[in-house]
Amino acid sequence: MDVFASQGNAIAKEAIRRIAELYALEKEARGKTPDARVALRQTRAKPIFDDLEAWLHA
Repeated sequence: MDVFASQGNAIAKEAIRRIAELYALEKEARGKTPDARVALRQTRAKPIFDDLEAWLHA
């Protein structure tokens, strides 16, 4: 966040956007049963995380 705030770096902006998607899903998972949280993370968060990981390696 600091790099983006100080430099407006496009890579930092993209990383923040992707991580924000994960935070949004965690907010949605709050209050759900443990099984529902696991299901949400596997179906919706895992693809985002996997894509983020591949993007970071690239």
